Amino acid sequence: LTSFESIGGVPVDVFQGLPSNSVPLCLTSWDNQNKSAKIRPQKILWTSTSLVHPWEQFPKRLKVPHSSVQTIVCKYKHHGTTQPSYCSGRRHILSPRDERTVVRKVQINPRTTAKDLVKMLEETGTKVSISTVKRVLYRHNLKGRSARKKPLLQNRHKKARLRFATAHGDKDCTFWRNVLWSDETKIELFGHNDQRTPSQP
Repeated sequence: LTSFESIGGVPVDVFQGLPSNSVPLCLTSWDNQNKSAKIRPQKILWTSTSLVHPWEQFPKRLKVPHSSVQTIVCKYKHHGTTQPSYCSGRRHILSPRDERTVVRKVQINPRTTAKDLVKMLEETGTKVSISTVKRVLYRHNLKGRSARKKPLLQNRHKKARLRFATAHGDKDCTFWRNVLWSDETKIELFGHNDQRTPSQP
């Protein structure tokens, strides 16, 4: 580049004399009052890498840390660009194919637990935790629910209720006013009902 025109509002004389064999740096803002700049991979800015004009002169001209400029220059030499990497951060443990398998398994059988899914993935050679499987299901809008707990009725219970309903089905309100009802008692046969929320119909 032989000339510089309005790059992020930086004065042109700051970049005068820089040769064309240069490395792209990135400038986001320029403080005209304090003559300082902030570097980040957004807008392309050029600085020299030749022996005559080393790139170390750029921090002095723009009053930025040497480490920031050196990091961007090293990244450009290694990757050929200053843009952020496409897959930044820690990669997912489960591949997209594994996630589809987990979601399909739950959609077929909603009563499948996260522990069962972990065992299924271990058989294929993928070792994950239960919390990882829960996060994958939550991203696909599959949330955990518990079945509504009801006392189990045996055949003798059903027959007794049917006999009672048949014998007292034609009674009027006067008869039921004279009936002495026992106190209501809540019996929890399968643990506490207040620990988990049952699924809505």
